[in-house]
Amino acid sequence: MADYTYKELMRMQSDAVRRVEDMQRRAREAAGIAEAKADEENKSIQPAVRREPHHIPQPEGYLPRQESVTPHKPERNTSTPNSFLEGIQRGFDKLNIDEDKALILSLVLLLSGEEADEGLLTALIYMLT
Repeated sequence: MADYTYKELMRMQSDAVRRVEDMQRRAREAAGIAEAKADEENKSIQPAVRREPHHIPQPEGYLPRQESVTPHKPERNTSTPNSFLEGIQRGFDKLNIDEDKALILSLVLLLSGEEADEGLLTALIYMLT
């Protein structure tokens, strides 16, 4: 590695600072231009005219007659919240999972559905072992 004098180091440093300031200035200009274009586009877009939907009649006999159609009524859940929780507890008891592991497993399932950090999921799975 070549040895530089103090004067050369200061010149290189000031040159680097000048280049950084130049890049920042160009970035601000580019952002300003992009923002101005977006503002112009937003002003030029006119609200869409609301039209009534066009309905196409269904062919004859396509749907069953109304008399034969019975609406589905969902069955009411008569169990109390306590019995629901007891059912979950019995399920975990059958799997021989204690409450702490059940909580961690629930967190893993919830976070994996939310595309959480893989490191966090790995740490939680490690805690299960």
